[in-house]
This record gives sequence, structure tokens and C-alpha cells, in this order.
Amino acid sequence: MRRPLAAGGAGLHVAGVAGLAAWDEGLGEPLRSAPQISAGLGFGLVLAPLATAVLARVEEGDRATAAVWLTLARVGGMLVGTALLTSSGLGRSAHASSAPRAMAARALSRNGGGSLRSVALSGFGGSGGRRSGGA
Repeated sequence: MRRPLAAGGAGLHVAGVAGLAAWDEGLGEPLRSAPQISAGLGFGLVLAPLATAVLARVEEGDRATAAVWLTLARVGGMLVGTALLTSSGLGRSAHASSAPRAMAARALSRNGGGSLRSVALSGFGGSGGRRSGGA
């Protein structure tokens, strides 16, 4: 019973991760959530049979220690994975947000080096926040 459950969980996890690779900006919330749910559920279905198989081969007096090592390995892996994904995501975010900064820098140079506030008030039009005509 353990092997089919673990194999099915691994397949579900792989399908979820493949779905994550297909993400783009135009996806709606359900299409972004489905791969995460699939990957998480698959991961959970793999962990239980794996831990059971490992603990079944350990002597009864050492099972608590083995369970702690399994938990430590799982949490350590999650920590490293989260750090790598966060680093990658922040790098992509910084790269994606460089275009608005470049646009603001060009507007500042056209505005004679005025403040960013004056550029924002002028809508990058170069009037320096001063209104022309009217109240």
C-alpha cells in the first residue's frame, strides 16, 4: 500500500511543480492556486509512506531519535527551498521593477533634475507640479 501511495503522491507533486513552471502574469487565482495545491498534496502523500518505511527499519528504542532526524531533514530542506525561492523571486521582482525606475529617472532628467515629487505631480509631463491655467 505504501508504494502506490508514494508513487501517486510523487506524480501529483511533479504535476504541481510543472504547473508552477507554467505561471505567467495573466493567470487567474484558481489557475495559480491549483498547482500549489497539487504540489503540496503530492508532497504530503510522499512524506507519510517514506517516514513509515524509514521508521519500520529502525529498532524500537531508536525510533524517537530517527523521527527527530527525519523531521529535522524535512524542515531543513523546506528552509533551504524557501530561501532559494525567495531569493529567486526577489531577484525577478527587482528586475521587473527596474523599468519604472528608469522611466522616473528619464522624467527627472527632462525636468531639469527636479524632485521625484514634482515629477509625480506632473504625471511625467515636465511641468514640475505647477498647473497651467484654471484654479
